[in-house]
Amino acid sequence: MYRIFALAVLVSALAFGSALGSPVIGGGVSVGGSGKTDWSLTSLELYSDWDGNAMITGRMGICYLPPLFPQEPPALYLGLGMRLAIGGAIRGIIFGSAGPLIEDMEFQGSKASIAARAGIGLEIAVSKRMVFYLSSSFVVARKAEKVNQQGSPFKLYFPWAIGIMWGL
Repeated sequence: MYRIFALAVLVSALAFGSALGSPVIGGGVSVGGSGKTDWSLTSLELYSDWDGNAMITGRMGICYLPPLFPQEPPALYLGLGMRLAIGGAIRGIIFGSAGPLIEDMEFQGSKASIAARAGIGLEIAVSKRMVFYLSSSFVVARKAEKVNQQGSPFKLYFPWAIGIMWGL
């Protein structure tokens, strides 16, 4: 059920961005591992910027966050925010967004909590329509359910991504 919901949200968000005239759609992935063969996905993101060449623009994004620890569920972050870009063919970017973080709690169904994301990145234009990018960010979310009174009420993720942006 969670995978179907995530796919439906992903498709609707990209369709919504395209309907609003968003000219740039980007995506990126990061992997990590401990050893020669123990590689795994550490984040997957898709986003839409409302004007790829503007200095300040709106941004809508989706980021899949695998569990930090074995007992934790995977999470899906949906954010709406802004991006500041400085430069020409090589641009530095700062971005921030806020929205829900949805966790698939195995025995309790999906739970949503409030979250925010901020990060920095680098975009390198290789053509008029295609840009490579590298980004690093953090997502802070209020825990959907507090397990005990001792722990922090917040959960942190540190997604990074290498990907491409495609201008329409």
